[in-house]
Amino acid sequence: MHLVFYRKSAPDSSLPMLERAAARAHLLRRTAWWDAGLLLLLAGPGTLLYWYAPMLRTLPALVWLTPISSSPWEQLKPMFWTVSLMAVIRYFCTGRLQNGILTTYAAGLFQAMGGIISGYYVISGIWGENIPLLMPFLYWVHALVLVLYLRRSANQQKHSNLPGVFLLSAAAVCFILFTYHTPQIGLFQ
Repeated sequence: MHLVFYRKSAPDSSLPMLERAAARAHLLRRTAWWDAGLLLLLAGPGTLLYWYAPMLRTLPALVWLTPISSSPWEQLKPMFWTVSLMAVIRYFCTGRLQNGILTTYAAGLFQAMGGIISGYYVISGIWGENIPLLMPFLYWVHALVLVLYLRRSANQQKHSNLPGVFLLSAAAVCFILFTYHTPQIGLFQ
């Protein structure tokens, strides 16, 4: 009977587990620079795109990159383009160290953009009028939430990059298309 329940005892796996923990800690330290770089990109070019949008709108080549109106959709452009650029750079630089990094960035980006839009409509609806610095405030709150999300989940994904590539590409096409052909609904007005 003991042959049925016999199982080969696993060799002592404490060393590989310690090595895995050390490799994970090293990767977390290494990706801290990526997260700091993302915050700097959001602070620098992201904020500059937001504040200098009226001047940049006069350049036809950059109109798809900058907010052309004060609609919530257009105010998402600096975050979207900055985070998408950082996701592509990180994908090419980290390679196989972080599988599914584009999908993780896309998920975090869409959560942040959804939070900005819902926060804008809820706070504006409660307040009863437009608040002048509400969008920059929501932008920074959700940028920090995005970086925290990426920090927690970038090294734990088990999915491929294909959904992220599809989502980021589809959103980029929508941002470019809706710049030139604006739908007549409240989100774009």
